[in-house]
Amino acid sequence: MMNVIKIFLVFLIGCSMSAQEEDFFGNKMIQLSDKLFICDEKIYKETPEGEDDCTWRLYLKREGEKDIKLLEEIKTVARFGDTLIEIPNLVASYQKGKYIYVFLYKDRRAMLDIYYFSDGVNFERTGYSLHHMRGASVMNFGLYAYSIDIQEIGNSHYISYIAARALVDRGSKGILRIKDGDVSKIEIKEDSEKTIFYPYRIKEVEGKEVSRKEKEKIFHQELMKQLEEKNLLVRKDFLETYGYINEQMNHRIYYIFYKTSNTEKTMKLAKYGRYFINSRANFYLMFADYIEQPLLPEYSRWNPKK
Repeated sequence: MMNVIKIFLVFLIGCSMSAQEEDFFGNKMIQLSDKLFICDEKIYKETPEGEDDCTWRLYLKREGEKDIKLLEEIKTVARFGDTLIEIPNLVASYQKGKYIYVFLYKDRRAMLDIYYFSDGVNFERTGYSLHHMRGASVMNFGLYAYSIDIQEIGNSHYISYIAARALVDRGSKGILRIKDGDVSKIEIKEDSEKTIFYPYRIKEVEGKEVSRKEKEKIFHQELMKQLEEKNLLVRKDFLETYGYINEQMNHRIYYIFYKTSNTEKTMKLAKYGRYFINSRANFYLMFADYIEQPLLPEYSRWNPKK
């Protein structure tokens, strides 16, 4: 299993570095809203000793305006050709109301930084560590992988992530739920008495040509069918909210979050994909309870007014 994970992470790093629009380790510009962008910039300079001196800046830029809003600036000095493992790197970001959520590599960690703009100008910041990358030279142990998928389902954002250094550590992966300034990690109770776990294959969602919208319609139909067959849906109830997110390590694993008309505010979970059970591979559909474990900030514990 570890070899499979290492091969996947090496492949993931390769994909990141050969991204169509920009180098994964290069400067980035991510659009947050109609005219607002978040950018990171790396300025390299060689020192007299032959080391790489780098200044990294993270800032907001509004289209058509020259001024920028500096969010953070870090200076690093890298030795022995380890520049890419030492400097910060913007990975993904999105905005919701007065909050800007930034996924980045910083201080050898896969981080989530949250910026709260109370008045549109001044901000508070807090940070969550998702994984600590173990130290070792790039030459001997390679680069890092940090991959993010973001989906809005109901009134929350669900984040699927994986972060690791392929040849050094086991890595970390999971699903987060984020709403306002609250961040929780989802832990599935696969061994609960309420868990229904049985062989089931949905061939219609297979293949690269199937769009996300098509998959959502198919999952909606299959959920209704299976909820009724397993007596998990009260008569005349309907799916009020639903959406899915893929596991970052295996895109053939789907986490489908849904809410029926009788569950009030509670989202439920169905997990679908290919699994090995008793050394036998098959496709399974699982209905299971889950808990949301609140994450503690790495720094700047805060509670801005909603």
